[in-house]
Amino acid sequence: MFGLAPPPYRLRPLLIPVSALLDQFAQPETYADPSGDWPFGPLRFQLLRRAFDLDFRSPALAETLLTSTDRLSAAGLSRPQPLQPRHERGDFDCGTPVINERLKDTGSYGPLEGIETWVLVDREDRVGAYYATRPARIRSEAPAGGEPLPVTLICSIGIDRAWAGRGGARAMVGALYQQAWELRTHRRSLGVMGFAITPQAKAFFEHCGARPMGEAIHPTVILTTIKDIAGAVGEPL
Repeated sequence: MFGLAPPPYRLRPLLIPVSALLDQFAQPETYADPSGDWPFGPLRFQLLRRAFDLDFRSPALAETLLTSTDRLSAAGLSRPQPLQPRHERGDFDCGTPVINERLKDTGSYGPLEGIETWVLVDREDRVGAYYATRPARIRSEAPAGGEPLPVTLICSIGIDRAWAGRGGARAMVGALYQQAWELRTHRRSLGVMGFAITPQAKAFFEHCGARPMGEAIHPTVILTTIKDIAGAVGEPL
């Protein structure tokens, strides 16, 4: 995708069962207001705004991005494609019923709109992994707190247990970031954001190159900005 060779290093493997930890994200309606925006207190919003401006060069993110295609091929999975009726998802099991249900019934997200489900399938169109995202805006609770920050929000993400341990989970995250880069102008998104609700989930995404925002902003927020992706692969914004 980026026309670059993988970096000449390898990170130590993360010894965590990814089939379980990918499910450890807060559901999107947990933090949203009725409009679907995510309000932050004025100070936290300003700190988050600054996080988007930082120059963050992550070897982990570079490897996640540049090896994604090869990892998907090795795992026997396609690049992400929009969920279609032909995709077999009835037997999908990531180990967490609510994540399974959100693949099988895309109406189960409640009132939130604009959610897109992307699947990674094998040669027989069986879903081995998926993620669901939606455009969102992070805004200040203060009336004059500044322009909202447009982001791509991770609503659900999971990998079937049959595909766990083949490198598919990290490849899927890399594909998600690649897609965010490719659609950055169309979506006007500044980055990919999620709410990882366990230390294991945060550790996995940090292993993939995401930045945990910490207590000063929000203890569960993980962020990968478009600027991070550009820096990781040496592409101009």
